[in-house]
Amino acid sequence: MINLCRFNLTVLIIILLFSTYATNARAVNEVQIKTAFLYNLVRMVEWPNEKEQANKPFVMCFLGDDYFGNALKAIKKKKVRKRPLKFKKNILLNEIDDCNLLFVHRDELHHLKRILSELGDKPIFTVSDKHEFAKGGGMANIIKKGKRVKIEINLNAAQKANFRISSRLLTLADIVE
Repeated sequence: MINLCRFNLTVLIIILLFSTYATNARAVNEVQIKTAFLYNLVRMVEWPNEKEQANKPFVMCFLGDDYFGNALKAIKKKKVRKRPLKFKKNILLNEIDDCNLLFVHRDELHHLKRILSELGDKPIFTVSDKHEFAKGGGMANIIKKGKRVKIEINLNAAQKANFRISSRLLTLADIVE
């Protein structure tokens, strides 16, 4: 009887450990996919001040929690139009001036209007992974729809800020207003 209880307990512990590992692997996998989307997104967008920035690093800023963690290492040595990538994590709104891209963590979206107002007419491309971000005025959303990761583009917001988005990206994205 005691051996049977130990066996059942051991099996239960193994199942719990495996399910936790599988859940973490899925989460890491999703973050890695979103990292790849983020990198490919910036390759397919042209910034209005791109010529003046040609000799500077391409700065990806992250407002809020460090959602991407070590996944950014996969793109750390890549370049965007011969510009090296630089990451600034856990920034505050008053630290966005040298950002080319601003990823807004979902926990920061409760004050989206203030964030967008603070950005004003700065050439900073805004991205999140929270549903309704693009509809709320952000430029791009990298979201999970079913089992797939998709990108949504708010074309009006991007064009208003003078960003040019490749037709290739637009054919892959869902356009929202």
